[in-house]
Amino acid sequence: SQEIWNFVSKYNTNGLIDCGVSSFEEDTNEKISIYPNPVNNALIINDLNKDFSNFYIYSLAGKLISKGKIKNNTIDVSHLTANLYFLKIGNKSYKFLKN
Repeated sequence: SQEIWNFVSKYNTNGLIDCGVSSFEEDTNEKISIYPNPVNNALIINDLNKDFSNFYIYSLAGKLISKGKIKNNTIDVSHLTANLYFLKIGNKSYKFLKN
């Protein structure tokens, strides 16, 4: 269906999803990394630009599951069920697996 195609077409060649936000310009110098992946309770964010303190977590279906502010370079994901998710910080998206 058109709705599925619209969702799938958001993936880039690296398998990342844009989650529909296109108002930010991509910063190629941004080197954020997340770990551990897979994660049990908390994701740690390395090299976080202070301008990007908000996060959004999406399901595989593109539904917003959680959002908030990154505190002490950490995001609590203990409340999530075991699954694959997309984490959006600024204009970048990252896949992570919740155990």
